[in-house]
Amino acid sequence: MPLRHSATRAAFAENVRTLMHEGYPQKQAVAIAYAEKRRVRANVTLRLASPGKSAARILSDHARLDAALAKRPVRF
Repeated sequence: MPLRHSATRAAFAENVRTLMHEGYPQKQAVAIAYAEKRRVRANVTLRLASPGKSAARILSDHARLDAALAKRPVRF
């Protein structure tokens, strides 16, 4: 089953569950899920860092994204 391409906690938890169901050890499943989360966050960062935005605006966008992600519970 394919992994969800999202940086949310729910997607992270679902990716870990999916990988463990496929037979990966827990530590490896978590590492792969974190790598997917980092890859998606990098893509979001590239989109946020458009040429017309100042550094302060980019940092405030990251702060809002981090706050939104922190509110979601993680379930394994």
